Amino acid sequence: MNDTLSYMEHDYYARGKAHEKLSFSMMYAFSERFILPFSHDEVVHGKKSLLGRMPGDDWRRFASLRACYMYQMSHPGAKLNFMGNEYAPYLEWRYYEELEWFMLEYPLHRAMHGFVRELNHFYLEHKALWEVDDSWEGFLWLDADDRERSVYSYARRALHEEQLILVLLNMTPASYEQYPLRVPYEGRYRLLLNSDDPLYGGSAYQDLDVGRVFLSEDLILKLPVPPLAGMYLLYEGEQEKEA
Repeated sequence: MNDTLSYMEHDYYARGKAHEKLSFSMMYAFSERFILPFSHDEVVHGKKSLLGRMPGDDWRRFASLRACYMYQMSHPGAKLNFMGNEYAPYLEWRYYEELEWFMLEYPLHRAMHGFVRELNHFYLEHKALWEVDDSWEGFLWLDADDRERSVYSYARRALHEEQLILVLLNMTPASYEQYPLRVPYEGRYRLLLNSDDPLYGGSAYQDLDVGRVFLSEDLILKLPVPPLAGMYLLYEGEQEKEA
């Protein structure tokens, strides 16, 4: 939690200098049992709300928080979010008054609420994200070291590799028409969730609709990567050969 939020507070041009704050957790991820919280302690006493920790204008702040949630949900370990985080309030939590539920009347907050709801359902429905949370059998780095572009990529695997989901996180406002992503298997990969979807307040970069299929070539996927976004892709097996 501390490393993650420290990283997210860095301005986008400087996130490459703090690249290990997100990747270092995998050095000890399987040495103990733990919960991955964005907790009460992090949104009180002048620490700001989670949204308030994100730098930049409103678009960047909301996009960055969506990408942060994509990281949290795909990291090995149990998840926990403090009440109100799901709609991204501007103000930190105050014990003497109720949450600002009226913020759901505003499009960006309503979209964030819908995104977190979708992310929660996605997590429950895809066992690759939770079935093997305690060993390297459930996690595979694809690229932990792309600090120049502040992009992280890894795979989550279900037991006996019955399901494999690729995770790609772009932590800056830069976008890439064809990002070369090395994959563990040749074949078809279907986009299942994209935090840049306009449904969630995203930019709709290159009209990346859910369900779009990408084919690897020599174990490389060339993906359009939206700004400040997370993407989950499902491996669907080898490409059928033409008769």
